[in-house]
Amino acid sequence: MKAALYYSSRMSALASSANDSSVVSVATAEVLFRSRISDSKHIDTYVSGGKYGVSLLGSKMDGDDVALKAKYKVKLPVSFFTVDGIWIEDYSNSRKWTGKNPGEKRTHMYFTLTMAVFITCPSSATTWI
Repeated sequence: MKAALYYSSRMSALASSANDSSVVSVATAEVLFRSRISDSKHIDTYVSGGKYGVSLLGSKMDGDDVALKAKYKVKLPVSFFTVDGIWIEDYSNSRKWTGKNPGEKRTHMYFTLTMAVFITCPSSATTWI
């Protein structure tokens, strides 16, 4: 769950840096998140309602920040009286960044398929994030 939330947050931050509409970006994050968790067998086994039992309500994209919040109920293997599950909230925060800093020329930001990020600066230094 956490990996899917992190992936969605990072990819939404990347996509929304070129788009000013936060509604489109939150919708994009939800689509990315649901596609990422749909491959997991554990979601259907342990989360009440399966992949549709996870809510991203409360997620927001303000300014340069992407804050995703996932809330879901985990099923217990045995019930204790009337308690049949535990509510869990996961968070992922990412910062939108286009790779440009004021006063700096030719700064580039690269994303790899494994979500590794590195930045090249005019000083020929490479920074891994």
